[in-house]
Amino acid sequence: TIDRSTSFVLSAMDELIGIIDQSALVLLCLSDSYKRDNFCRSQAEYALQADRSFLPLIVRKGLKLDGWFSSIVQTIPPIDLTRSDFSSLLLKELSA
Repeated sequence: TIDRSTSFVLSAMDELIGIIDQSALVLLCLSDSYKRDNFCRSQAEYALQADRSFLPLIVRKGLKLDGWFSSIVQTIPPIDLTRSDFSSLLLKELSA
């Protein structure tokens, strides 16, 4: 049987899959809490498997890009917002 909380998570994931499928670009804001969250991991892995365009952004200083993050950053190197000017780097990435 599916309890109420499981039903909510499945519904939320279905909604996010629809959003990802309709997105031109998915921004992944990488942090320690994002890395620990299985729901966030599922979203990121779906975007990768669905071959969606995505841009990983490091939003926490000192973040280690290990574990499942390593598969994300092997595809596209992340922009480290803790050390760089966001607007100039975004324009550089979008014009590449």
